Amino acid sequence: NPKLGLPAPKVLTKNTLLREAQECETLRREFLALQEKIKKEEISVPFVFYDGTNVAMPTGEGVTVKKGEAVWLFL
Repeated sequence: NPKLGLPAPKVLTKNTLLREAQECETLRREFLALQEKIKKEEISVPFVFYDGTNVAMPTGEGVTVKKGEAVWLFL
């Protein structure tokens, strides 16, 4: 139906499928590299008590962990 305004379907040739697979693999590798970069970043978690008081980080009262580490490592 020409009134719908949908684009024409793509022709799925071997070359097109190969190109799409290569683009997908490139994007997957970029995503994994970005994920590894983020996991290597360190964050500081201050100790905060239930009454709302916290211990200031410059005094060393807290823990520094990498973003990719499990929670049980610093609990």
